[in-house]
Amino acid sequence: MISGFIAGISGTGGAIRGLTLSAFQLSKDAFVATSAIIDLGVDASRAVVYLSYSYFDKNYYFLIPFLLFISISGSFIGKLILAKTSETVFRYIVLVVIVATAVYQIFRYFSKME
Repeated sequence: MISGFIAGISGTGGAIRGLTLSAFQLSKDAFVATSAIIDLGVDASRAVVYLSYSYFDKNYYFLIPFLLFISISGSFIGKLILAKTSETVFRYIVLVVIVATAVYQIFRYFSKME
């Protein structure tokens, strides 16, 4: 819940969620499933706000079915890749992504100061 709340407030849920879920030493399947459920809740609430306040132009509504198809296809492909990935490799991938995100954010912060 805390990770979902922070994602909704700050828009940086991915890295924070990855770090939080890593701390719980979840299996790769539980990690991905938990992250997906958090994403679903955050994105669904965000979509309601965007649609209700007309932040999303009605001319683009036709894209929604395509985006849903791409989302489902990506999830299926990810599931296939996850099945071939060991727990250890998965944990290293998560760690590398978290570190890369942190380095990027630090670089971005300091580049704005100039």
